[in-house]
Amino acid sequence: MVSKKDKKIVLWLDYFDINNPRPVRRISKKLAVHSPKMEKLEEAAKSLGLNPVLEEVRYPRYWYKKTGRVLVDKKIKKTALIRQVAEKMRSD
Repeated sequence: MVSKKDKKIVLWLDYFDINNPRPVRRISKKLAVHSPKMEKLEEAAKSLGLNPVLEEVRYPRYWYKKTGRVLVDKKIKKTALIRQVAEKMRSD
């Protein structure tokens, strides 16, 4: 479990999947990708200097799908950070 003291933000892989509905997907379809991969998310976070830590866990809403999450340093607000990571994933 991640606490506020850790100064980390959780980025679920499901936030970036174009096939997920808007309540799950945290970005517009324009920035979302088809079937995002953990390696791609980690690569984008590394290139932004966020010190990513991968975790093989399941998104609570889709407990039956194997996805995962990445813990990153909290340098800016979560929404802005998700957008930056999504843009980086699209450009690579």
